[in-house]
Amino acid sequence: MAWEWSHTAEGLEGARYRLGRLTHLSLCEIYSEWKCHEITEAKERLGAHIQEADADIEIPNELTTEPLLDGRGDLFKKTARNQFDKEGLADWIWERAEAQTTCENGGRLLWMCPHGCGPHCVPPEPKKQ
Repeated sequence: MAWEWSHTAEGLEGARYRLGRLTHLSLCEIYSEWKCHEITEAKERLGAHIQEADADIEIPNELTTEPLLDGRGDLFKKTARNQFDKEGLADWIWERAEAQTTCENGGRLLWMCPHGCGPHCVPPEPKKQ
């Protein structure tokens, strides 16, 4: 079970700072997880619409396979490495994490990826002076 963010502005500022301190490789992995998550959500919405319409619609292969397993996850990592510097990638991730506002029980670690993977979480502690 997860909680929703309810941290101080200083805590969130510290979490954003710590996100930016992750390695570029870690940020690329998080980017890939977000992109695959977006595809999975789109696939679920499309499936719901098809069921509502009760139509015989052919679904593209990209929406019938799991993005993390069919090679797109690696493609997204490569895209992140080639198109974003570290700070731009951290900004992109923060925007999504901030919209999701999910943290572990107790609020000690904020999820920077859609699933709350341990290495992709950061503490909401104020930056040390």
